[in-house]
Amino acid sequence: MTATSEERDTALPARENANWLRTLRRYMAFVAGANLAWEFAHMPLYTVWETGTRGEIVFAALHCTGGDVLIALSAVMLALFLAGTPAWPMTSGRPVVALTLAFGLAYTLFSEWLNIEVREAWAYRDLMPVIPLIDAGLSPVLQWIAVPLTAFWWAMRPVRNAESNSCGIDEYGPLMPPIAGHRERLFGARSTAKLIWASTTNAFCRASLTWRCGRNN
Repeated sequence: MTATSEERDTALPARENANWLRTLRRYMAFVAGANLAWEFAHMPLYTVWETGTRGEIVFAALHCTGGDVLIALSAVMLALFLAGTPAWPMTSGRPVVALTLAFGLAYTLFSEWLNIEVREAWAYRDLMPVIPLIDAGLSPVLQWIAVPLTAFWWAMRPVRNAESNSCGIDEYGPLMPPIAGHRERLFGARSTAKLIWASTTNAFCRASLTWRCGRNN
């Protein structure tokens, strides 16, 4: 049974919303795991590594990871609010990524200054490379560049495949809209006409997808 034009039109917004939500979930899941690993990895660069107990070190890493997740969520949601579109991440991908990085870095620099210079909540060891002029540790700055960029790359990977499949493009095989079952495509007089229609539709989908991807890039 083929879908009517009204059913296809109704399915498109739902598919876009699914892409938006799935991408955001994948992004936040990656951010949480990567920040947890990063916090434990660069803990020896802070004085708590020498002065704290094992429990205090673990608590500090988990506490900072929780803060990282909240900062990351706030940054990406603010970026989506300012630059996102209903079709994100297929559109407005780069502005959202750029704003997310900017917001995350800005808060990180502020937090490092506040907690080291003002509150003295933590301190760097001599092992921590410090960026001149801003007096911020190199590790947390790199963290808020590398982790969000890698998270966006990983989160957006399925989007183009999903967009391709919206035109009936099989990721692992030839283009073929799901217009009928296999038996109908292979047997009967109607299958020939349907295959001709499928070839025409596939050509249109290829051209449309190529144009959209070229415009987004």
